[in-house]
Amino acid sequence: MAKGEERGFYLVEFDRRITNINFEAIEVADVVELEYSADERSSREALEEIQKVARSTDIHGKVVLLKVGGQLASGHTSDIDFSEIRKTLLSRGPISVLLNYSQLTSRERSLATGLQRSAQATEREMFSRRIGSVTTSRPNLRGERGVGTSVELLKTLKAEKRENENKADYQDRTERAGLSVLGIGEEP
Repeated sequence: MAKGEERGFYLVEFDRRITNINFEAIEVADVVELEYSADERSSREALEEIQKVARSTDIHGKVVLLKVGGQLASGHTSDIDFSEIRKTLLSRGPISVLLNYSQLTSRERSLATGLQRSAQATEREMFSRRIGSVTTSRPNLRGERGVGTSVELLKTLKAEKRENENKADYQDRTERAGLSVLGIGEEP
């Protein structure tokens, strides 16, 4: 039963007419949704509390969805070792573990946003200084257009691997995005 309804499929036998119909029920895996708010906790406290939840919840033979959100009072989101949390969960025998911590932020990160902007400005400045030494016939790689292309290419290459994305798919996606930024498409 999933959401109160039996799940499955029908086997239909027929020649010119339907001769037999059988419903084959499928047992749907139980789903355990774990939500954790890191609001007003340090990264260390959050890690310890999430690990405690991971160790104490009955998840054997179930699909686990762990959603972590909120704003850390101190520390960085990267201080929370989600790979270790995943290992803890997987050691308890679930069918699958899915983590979502995209809504987790930290005060340090919020304060550092100004620093990020200056890092982006520094990158643009460095590209502006160096673009004059580029010798190419491609107009999108010279002058101000070249600076814009360089910034976009760097941003593309900084993209992180997506959750559940394998290495080959990540490399392929990154290469395609980079070629697109450079205006180099695959020939038909």
